[in-house]
Amino acid sequence: MKTQAEFAFEIVRLWHRLEPQAQQILLRIGQRLAAGQAEYGKMDVCADKRDFFKEAAEEALDFLVYYEMDVLREELDETGRRPRPGQGE
Repeated sequence: MKTQAEFAFEIVRLWHRLEPQAQQILLRIGQRLAAGQAEYGKMDVCADKRDFFKEAAEEALDFLVYYEMDVLREELDETGRRPRPGQGE
């Protein structure tokens, strides 16, 4: 396994090869990982006994639910059936 310094060097080298929007995406992923570490502690994929495939499938389904809820909200807003969040009633 590589040392922390070797990983850091690779990340910096990769960072400089990416265009700005790709850098934004990579930064958001890193921020998400840092938030998870702050909430749940250090990652240890070998000791973690969760079924990662099952977890990913559940997260994907959650994404689809939230996405479709947002699409429905937009459709309802276009018909004037309800105000947008934060716009009063």
